[in-house]
Amino acid sequence: MEDVKQFVQSILAKAQKDDATEVAICALDGDTTPMKEKVKGQWYDFKPPPASLRTSIVAELGLLADLPEGPFPKEGTIESVTDNVPSQWKLNAPAPEGEWMLTRSAGE
Repeated sequence: MEDVKQFVQSILAKAQKDDATEVAICALDGDTTPMKEKVKGQWYDFKPPPASLRTSIVAELGLLADLPEGPFPKEGTIESVTDNVPSQWKLNAPAPEGEWMLTRSAGE
């Protein structure tokens, strides 16, 4: 789904531009998928996408991080580039429906 790919890339780009150190894709909360970023030690909420997109969002993150087949928990790394500036994120996926955390690699 191209829209989800663009949405995930926009989240990564926003986090990089905001100099975020972490991004959380939270467990479902009713009709939404809460998402937030941590900037200078403070958490800020993103406008949450509909709950119906959560599976596609985490699937896209899993593809980008090249998560292995098999049981959870899983970890991977995502490389992204915004305005010709590379960034690397560690993805921690404890369970398909749990809170997925992206942590920006040190030195970025």
